[in-house]
Amino acid sequence: MKRSMVGVVRLVVVFAVLGLLLAASATAGEKRYRDKIFKVTVKRGIVYGSGVIGTYGEREDLALDLYKPKRDKVKRRPVAVWVHGGGFAFGDKGSGPSAQLARRFARMGYVTVSINYRLLVEGGCSGATGIAIECYRAAIEGTHDAQAAVRWLRANAKRLRVDPKRIGIGGESAGAIISAGVGVLSAQPGESGNPGFPSDVGASVSISGGLPGGLFVDDETAPGIMFASTGDPIVPYVWSVETFDAMTALGIPAKLTTFESNVHVPWEQYRALITKQARNFLYRQLDLADAPQ
Repeated sequence: MKRSMVGVVRLVVVFAVLGLLLAASATAGEKRYRDKIFKVTVKRGIVYGSGVIGTYGEREDLALDLYKPKRDKVKRRPVAVWVHGGGFAFGDKGSGPSAQLARRFARMGYVTVSINYRLLVEGGCSGATGIAIECYRAAIEGTHDAQAAVRWLRANAKRLRVDPKRIGIGGESAGAIISAGVGVLSAQPGESGNPGFPSDVGASVSISGGLPGGLFVDDETAPGIMFASTGDPIVPYVWSVETFDAMTALGIPAKLTTFESNVHVPWEQYRALITKQARNFLYRQLDLADAPQ
């Protein structure tokens, strides 16, 4: 009886060791910042700043959701800021492609945030009918809000265990315009909070956004990747082309992926491609091959 029990114990040990070896071999080929290797924790509704919303100086608190890779031990991790769409009138940090991308990139080892910003236009904006002054203002103020989120991350870099030199930003539709705006307007930080820290980013991701005429692009612009539909009915395809052309003319790393589609933000059809190319672009531009592993 005793011998049989010893045999069972040995067998259990052997299977346990084999299980560990198999688990190790299954994850050996996975790479931080490239593959989804973590579970994620989320803390919602963190206030990162505030912005004026009324004629008499009334201010609105600005909140973000913070996504972190669970049980991660690395002390200086890259950051991806994601900005939702909605025509500068609708949308929320908890839904849509940007919230999904925040979770996906956290699974790769990034610390990510999905942010709310001021929605200053009733009824929404569309570039197809020209640029109304209130839409231009909303885009600039939204950019200032996103810059405040970048500064909040730098202000809290030690506590959050993030690398303040490796921050990227991306979004869809209005959020893409804001993200591109953060990439070009680092010298115009706005007043949405967290002064005293830089507002620049290492790269931007624009999904159905872009800047009309390549507005504000200069030699200080961050590298950017753009995704755009040729028949986009809301944000003209040419905005992405003009942004790409302005950047490449100055030697700034840029990529434009074109979809032969008339869908604004074709996320459902192309999410795998968008995620892969955004991941690869940020990996290169944030120099993650040399980041702490």
